[in-house]
Amino acid sequence: MQVAPLTALMLLGTIAGACAAPECLVPTGEYLPTQLPYTYVLDRRSPFDQTFLDRYQEGIPSLIETGTLTPGHPYFGPTCDLAALRAGRPEKGIAEFVEDYRSRREQAPEAIRRLHEAGADRVITYICMMTTGGDPERRTGFWRFYDNWEAFEEFNIPAKPEEDPENWQQRKPDGSPYIAYRREHPPYAPIFRWTNCINNPSWRTYQRWVTEEAARIGVDGFFVDNAGTMHCHCKYCQAKFADRLRSRYTEQEIQELFDGDLSMAPEGDRNSDLRKAEVKLFHQESIHELLSDIRQWGAAIHGEFFVFPNGLHRRAHFVTTRFRDTDLAMDENSSGELGGNPGASSAHIIAGLHIKGVNDNILTYKYAAGTGARCRGNVLAYAGHPNSDPEGLGAGYNTAVLAMAEPAAFGGGGCYAPVGGAQDLERAIALMNDFFDANRGLLAGKYPFGRVGVLGFVLPDYFNDATAYAATGQVLKLLMRAHILADIIPERVFTPDWIARWPALVVPHVRIMSDSQLQALVDYAKAGGKLVLLGSEIATRDQLGRERPAEEIQPLLEAASASHGLDFSACVREGGPLHGLALCDREVAPEARFAAYVDHPDRPTELILHAVNYDVQLGTAHGEVGEVENLGLSVPLPPGTAAASATLKAPGDRDISLTVECKADRASLTIPMLHIYGIVHIRLTGVGQ
Repeated sequence: MQVAPLTALMLLGTIAGACAAPECLVPTGEYLPTQLPYTYVLDRRSPFDQTFLDRYQEGIPSLIETGTLTPGHPYFGPTCDLAALRAGRPEKGIAEFVEDYRSRREQAPEAIRRLHEAGADRVITYICMMTTGGDPERRTGFWRFYDNWEAFEEFNIPAKPEEDPENWQQRKPDGSPYIAYRREHPPYAPIFRWTNCINNPSWRTYQRWVTEEAARIGVDGFFVDNAGTMHCHCKYCQAKFADRLRSRYTEQEIQELFDGDLSMAPEGDRNSDLRKAEVKLFHQESIHELLSDIRQWGAAIHGEFFVFPNGLHRRAHFVTTRFRDTDLAMDENSSGELGGNPGASSAHIIAGLHIKGVNDNILTYKYAAGTGARCRGNVLAYAGHPNSDPEGLGAGYNTAVLAMAEPAAFGGGGCYAPVGGAQDLERAIALMNDFFDANRGLLAGKYPFGRVGVLGFVLPDYFNDATAYAATGQVLKLLMRAHILADIIPERVFTPDWIARWPALVVPHVRIMSDSQLQALVDYAKAGGKLVLLGSEIATRDQLGRERPAEEIQPLLEAASASHGLDFSACVREGGPLHGLALCDREVAPEARFAAYVDHPDRPTELILHAVNYDVQLGTAHGEVGEVENLGLSVPLPPGTAAASATLKAPGDRDISLTVECKADRASLTIPMLHIYGIVHIRLTGVGQ
């Protein structure tokens, strides 16, 4: 199919103010190309300790997160001694706390400078999006700070909010406080943590001061924890929600779709699916607004301010909504026996028989790369938390190298966060730092070049339909296993011009889509694209959740190349619509996975193929690598191009020139040895010349 110029990308989902209901309820935007991947370590030790850097003699991460840079505790404020409270001892006086704050504030710039001079590009620290801790009756923790707010006037603190912090809390629809934490949570007893509303002006006043203070001492940004806990129905949220509906719908539509009621949770039948979806999207945008403000507050003082929220939680699609304009988003992946460490594991079947499986984080990274927003993905990898087994399932040196390769290959940038005693981590960091730096030109500024696009629509999730997201992950996993180059296409970049870049599209159980999105798929198929529908209910509802008449869906069904129920695997088998797209037979390298990018979507001059070998045995006591020898590949090329040359680049190895032979629209080449990670740089002739 012909690729339209990038400049012709127009947004199907542009919101037209209050002149009509949104064509797309979730945010849309132009695709931003890949970024340079980097290394990252979460190290909550005190950076004021002179021995802090001793751990990083072999290699220091580009991004380092420390836990104690800010002068005050992120939950309890700068006037709390939790150890004293837990032991029943009297706390220090306010004057002593102020002096401690002043001293820490003076020491922080030097600690940050040492980390920068050692090679860290960014030094960030921890805050929480919505948490305070303390006892409002005993006036301990954050309440003691609030009662002595004026004692910090010398540190640019704004005027004290009139509302007591007990009134800053998120509220349920009935007005009672929404508390996200158990009050007897052991690490913090006898005081407990509260859940503030991020739209509350008083809480935002405090957050702004904390951000500006961090920027003043030289902190490069924040790791923002719990950046998904927003379920508030307080008076501030209600007012903003009503304004949001007025900006998205006409008065007539508000009457027809919402019975003229702008409240967040009305009683009875008026609490429709659309209203519930809009409430969820409102909470997403509230998070997006606060994170954007944190960046702006910090950047006004520091010049730039890195914002890194935690809150994907196995829902990678949040990168398209609440986190889209942050720098990085964490998927704290600790579920299951294996957790988030990538690699190979063996499951015992019967005596003497084991089956090998692959643990990967490709979905998390692919959503970020497919969304094409500022934000990229990060995986915090536990091994079977809380019952972890680092020796058997944790991250050794080779696992760490593999985990750092994942965001580079599949995420278009981003990073990995090792946890649980990764051995020789600093040596792995040094290796990948050198590789990323040496190949900047091949890693940043690129566009996805999959042969199959998988519609990763996120709107169904806000209508309590999780099947589309689950099916997206299942389809992607199958395509990766089949060695077919595939990318995710969420609503953010879904336009007729953009989807035309993929010779085949898969629509996995997407029940909810707009009329124009449906028509774009029909037009795509009529123009020669292979359209594969997965599931029995495709496009059965419009973007507002209304049932769509069967006759309006029929053109899509007729245009499709294939329709399947739950068995998508038939599509890649012989005779299926996606058969013949693989780089190689699966049996040749069953644990290998691939991704590809080009330097320009219309006029490519180079193709970059990433090859990742997941045959790395998990566990700090293991780490053996099943290397792949003489891996023959048939690489698809952009239309109208030919491969002029190919070079293999791998971490720690010298570049190897590969023999390449062009056959029709493919380039045949052989990778002599794939250890863990390699990039094949193919220079093109033809269209882009």
